[in-house]
Amino acid sequence: MTGWTFEQIRTMTVRQLQFVTRKRGRILYPRLKPLLDANFANVSGEKGANGEPSGVDKIIDAYEREQAGQTVELTSSEERRARAYRIQHREYLGDPDEGQRGTAQPLPGVHPATARAVIAFVKAGGLPEEIFARDVAPLWRALNATAAQTRHS
Repeated sequence: MTGWTFEQIRTMTVRQLQFVTRKRGRILYPRLKPLLDANFANVSGEKGANGEPSGVDKIIDAYEREQAGQTVELTSSEERRARAYRIQHREYLGDPDEGQRGTAQPLPGVHPATARAVIAFVKAGGLPEEIFARDVAPLWRALNATAAQTRHS
């Protein structure tokens, strides 16, 4: 169910266990699946009465903008609601302000294309989690800052 054997989990440090469970949800997923399915059942695939995008369209569009590095503009009430949700569920989702503390600096000497390739490789599942946790996770924010750079030569 988790991709890890009991023996592997038993020998992990607390920090490794936190990494394995952080933003993965694989351990809790079987218990949460009925609730998640019930919540998703309320998401409509039909366009609104005035032609506004469906709930499914909004979810897919927001995800694709996020993957393309674009920010999603929310109204202040939507932002507050989303923040309240993250705070309420921080036990499962992590600290909502974790990624916003300090500004990550690009990695010196690393070309943005290289950083983008590493990020794509990790997101495609090409890197074992224990190597990611040990070698890449400490540099993840800096890698993203490097990937976001544009080089003018």
